[in-house]
Amino acid sequence: MTIRSTLKRKLLHILDSYAGERKVHQFLKQNAAIVFWAFSRMGGHQGFVIAQFPFGSKYVADFVVLFSYSGAWEVHFIELEPPDDNIITKSGGPTKRLNGAISQIGDWDAFVKQNRVFVQKDLHDWCKKRSCFNLWELGSPPHGLIDGSTEYEMSIRFAYHIVIGRRKIVTNEKRRKMSQYEHTGRVCTYDGFVDIASNLDRSANTRESVHVGNRQEDF
Repeated sequence: MTIRSTLKRKLLHILDSYAGERKVHQFLKQNAAIVFWAFSRMGGHQGFVIAQFPFGSKYVADFVVLFSYSGAWEVHFIELEPPDDNIITKSGGPTKRLNGAISQIGDWDAFVKQNRVFVQKDLHDWCKKRSCFNLWELGSPPHGLIDGSTEYEMSIRFAYHIVIGRRKIVTNEKRRKMSQYEHTGRVCTYDGFVDIASNLDRSANTRESVHVGNRQEDF
């Protein structure tokens, strides 16, 4: 029985059609496990993805990925830029979109540092009521993300990432240049999402194959 790689195929279709980051965002919101596993280093005790998270009066993160493990939380703010952007110009500098994104996540970092308690409270509420992915059970609260929600003191690390362009245009020199702008997080291409989609497809295919192989036919 042949099972198609649905997630990867659909995501590549959107990326190759030059539909823009909004179309990609819509697909990723509907398949938020892709976003989670692209930025989560481990399964952890809890895991969430929030889409279009507003903080302050003028900032909105396309996605926030949160996960906890052994007394710590990691919170990853993600900015999506155009999939067809060249990332690095011929002169060796960041493109206009990348440069704007770098400035923006710098503003995010400064705002979170100055308003950490309020941001953590908003993240806690959004995880509980509006998350589009929960590693365990939708509606379960993120324990330890705000003070007093657990008996243990949790450390919280914030990171800020930019997703832009495609891997096929990234030469070794462009990768070296991109790494120069990775001060608070990663600058990465959309093909990281494609890799995760492929992994999820393989996992789903394996489960389906096992199910089909063990199925009892009715006579």
